[in-house]
Amino acid sequence: MRTRARPAAVGLLVAVLLVVLVVAAVVVLRPRDEAAPSRRDVPGRPATVDLTVASLNVLGSSHTRPRGNRSEMDPADVRMGGVLALLERERVALVGFQELLRDQQQLFTARAAGWQLWPGPAGPGRAGEASVAWRTDTWALARGELVDVPDADGAPRPFPRVVLRHRASGLLVRLSNHHHPADTRRYPRQERFREAAERRQVELALTSEDEGLPQLVVGDMNERGDYFCAITGATPLTTGAGGSHADGSCRPPAEMVVDWVFGSPGLTWTGYAVLRDRLVRRTTDHAVVVASARIDPADFPDAVVAEPG
Repeated sequence: MRTRARPAAVGLLVAVLLVVLVVAAVVVLRPRDEAAPSRRDVPGRPATVDLTVASLNVLGSSHTRPRGNRSEMDPADVRMGGVLALLERERVALVGFQELLRDQQQLFTARAAGWQLWPGPAGPGRAGEASVAWRTDTWALARGELVDVPDADGAPRPFPRVVLRHRASGLLVRLSNHHHPADTRRYPRQERFREAAERRQVELALTSEDEGLPQLVVGDMNERGDYFCAITGATPLTTGAGGSHADGSCRPPAEMVVDWVFGSPGLTWTGYAVLRDRLVRRTTDHAVVVASARIDPADFPDAVVAEPG
């Protein structure tokens, strides 16, 4: 004998089927972009890039020769050991050198395993004295150029600007290095030429910001508070050293040396140190500035244009 389903049971079954169909329709009709993982969620690609960068005036080898003005210090070949030890101790991956004379460029190239120097001894004129360097297991050169910046008495001098590719993420970062003229016996009263160098640096920094790449600007600027106010007043660059510049009021950092590290406003400073310890004093007559930063590639979409590796 055939049994009839109760009307209430039939109604419940129909309702369940309708719910299933609606859910399936929602899944099928969901836009592809909404279902796709974001760049932050792509497996194997870091959400952020952490880096440590330094500005290091190594003290030119001519200063520590027998008739040099710092002849009491060790010669360049001995002090190069201190340079390498500092980079290793502070876990620096990017560095801008100043006063790296040709013999010191050759020493670094020969002894710094796992590092690449640019432009180094191959650079024209004095370009190699302000070479930049990076750890090759973490960074690779995407492109490099030399740009003229006013030097002593306003004479143009080439300085490096490189774009480096972070191997793990494909993020491109621009690194620029500078050394503005100091007041010396041979070249006195250089302030107006330092100011000309600052104006050129501002021009270059603004051009880099327009590219959409995160940038790092390092160097021996031979100025303290005036330099900070000039750069932060004319560009959006920031520094982990502190200080502020807003509404026409400039407050330089509490602790300053003539060596600086600046960066794009989109990066986050995670550390900033001015080192003057015994190893530093045996290696150079400058403080060594080391800064750490974190960059989220999502904040620089135009900079993630290279494949990792």
